[in-house]
Amino acid sequence: MSGIVEIKTTTVVAIVTNNYLLRLGLQKIVDDEKWIQLVGQSVHAGNLDEILTREQPHIVILDTEIGATTPELIQKIKKMASGIKTILLSGFDDSECTRQAFAAGVHGIVLKMQPSAVLIATIKHLAHAGGEVALSIGSGPAQLKLSPAPVIPTS
Repeated sequence: MSGIVEIKTTTVVAIVTNNYLLRLGLQKIVDDEKWIQLVGQSVHAGNLDEILTREQPHIVILDTEIGATTPELIQKIKKMASGIKTILLSGFDDSECTRQAFAAGVHGIVLKMQPSAVLIATIKHLAHAGGEVALSIGSGPAQLKLSPAPVIPTS
């Protein structure tokens, strides 16, 4: 065995964004990954409680453009279900929101301009915290070892 994490279970992922094209793009990205079940595509953060209760996702992807305060949503998710991991989709110009998300305890941040493989690798890593992740780049698989980010004081 090479130590690469084999995906044998389904990872339930919810998306919270008001950007229709982003939702469609994320849906297309995860459609190719049979181990990811996409649920509760929310247009706004108002029905987040319902999605968390009804769908019980393992991971919630939050967009910085949702209009609600991202750090508050991250803390709300942690209070409702501490086992749910959060990924923030961010742009270059969202540095303050990204800093606040780190302070609130976001588990991962993916820039919107990064290749879709980065998002998939982040989901894999969070779904199977630790270990190595197989990331297909170009013509063959490459091993990418991910480890938890250090906690950075915010004061």
